[in-house]
Amino acid sequence: MRLKTITAAVLVLLTVFPVLFMTFPVRLIHSVSVNAELRGYADAAGVLSGVLEQKGAYYHSFAADWGSRDETHEFLTGNDRQFSQTGFTDSAFRKIGTQFIILLGRDYTEHYSSYSERCGKYAEEIVRVIRKNKSEIEKLAFSGRKFMILSMPTAGRPLLLSVSPVKPANPEKQADGFIFMGHILDKEFLSELYSGYGFEAGTTRVNLTSSSVYAKEGVNSISSVEFLSSDTAKIVLTLKELSGKPMLSLLFPVKRTANTEILSIIKASFALSAFFALTLLTAAAFAFRKLVIKSAEELAVCSAKTAEGKRTQREKATYYPAEFRIIDSSLRKMADKNDSMEKNLTEISKTDKLTGIANRRFFDEIFLYEWNLSKRIKRPLGLLIVDLDDFKLYNDEYGYSAGDKCITRMADITKSALKRNTDIIARYGGEEFIILLPDTDQTGSEKIADDILAVVRDAAVPHAAAYGDKILTVSIGLCSMIPENGDTKEKLLLEADKALYEAKKKKNCAFSFNNL
Repeated sequence: MRLKTITAAVLVLLTVFPVLFMTFPVRLIHSVSVNAELRGYADAAGVLSGVLEQKGAYYHSFAADWGSRDETHEFLTGNDRQFSQTGFTDSAFRKIGTQFIILLGRDYTEHYSSYSERCGKYAEEIVRVIRKNKSEIEKLAFSGRKFMILSMPTAGRPLLLSVSPVKPANPEKQADGFIFMGHILDKEFLSELYSGYGFEAGTTRVNLTSSSVYAKEGVNSISSVEFLSSDTAKIVLTLKELSGKPMLSLLFPVKRTANTEILSIIKASFALSAFFALTLLTAAAFAFRKLVIKSAEELAVCSAKTAEGKRTQREKATYYPAEFRIIDSSLRKMADKNDSMEKNLTEISKTDKLTGIANRRFFDEIFLYEWNLSKRIKRPLGLLIVDLDDFKLYNDEYGYSAGDKCITRMADITKSALKRNTDIIARYGGEEFIILLPDTDQTGSEKIADDILAVVRDAAVPHAAAYGDKILTVSIGLCSMIPENGDTKEKLLLEADKALYEAKKKKNCAFSFNNL
């Protein structure tokens, strides 16, 4: 019969291998295509990075030119205040390619700015950011840096900025001030940059990722590409600050240029592979049904009958696989073990886990039985409720683990006072035990209560937090009655509970009873 199992396995392999055989080459082709596309986008990101660097150098050349003019030096040294009347217009700014010209004195307190209308609301913010970072800017200006990038958190825009010192007449003297020129890296600037260098126009976005200030000379960038859809990708150009942490990201959408012929081949290959796999899978499923499933169904029916207690003798069919015969044998053993476990669970369901005496559920069953029997033969039935005094204080003093051990010990002590096998003791609550005394009147019940109090005193379990003697004591409420028609067992339980309440008032190993 193992030959059929091997045959089924062969059919499955015949289904899997064609899929693998066709999938790996297809995935390889697809991987090569995607990698080539990614390299193309990486080159595009390099172009964009270079363009930004060219823009920075372009602004720097203007700033250096302005810094060498005599009228600029005269304005900063206070010799000529007519410079502010030069009257730059938006058209002049567009011609230069910048958005602002800012002149600051050496101490950065005095400044002059001229800017385009679109840059007007950011002019004061630009001056504030420059002043805040003046020490770092001066280092960059005198170290020959071409440009830098500042972030303007308040304005929410980064700034492509060039700086050049205003050269004094005496080269040995410090610069009289600084000239700043640049452009805000807003959406319009990036769209113009994007579309002006061979890319199709699209929506661009700037994400400020840091409140840091400077980028290195040249654009120190890291780029990544994300495929948004089958015909759209996104280039992410991330500029880093001097410390190397990402400062801002420029996002450019591009139209994907993947080889459509390769994509068509991939789709056709997958379709052919799916058809071939489906055909073989159908054949394998038919064989599997014939060889395995039919046998499994018969075994399942027999197993269900066994679970219901119908131990039927199953005939050994010649088409049973060897593995199913092992399952059949295992099910038989499991049925035998279940019978044994059922007996053990029945015993466990009657016993309190902590103390080992009867639990409340089992007590209720015995109580009902003894109550009905006593009512029928007109014999007395006694009931004792035993409660540990000041047990909350015991837990507070010694801890809950010690409290559990104490409850177990008190259960054994109380049980030792019962001499008859017919007397039933059970754990009724947290620190409360209940004792059922069949064929026991009021006098007999009081005698057993006295015995319990005596063994508890003799045990002298320490209780440092007790109000009286520093030992653990109990209170007992008892009642005995001959059930009559119309009486209920709850009545006997209620009277014993009332008696316990009275006994609790007395303290120190006391009992109380109610006559019925």
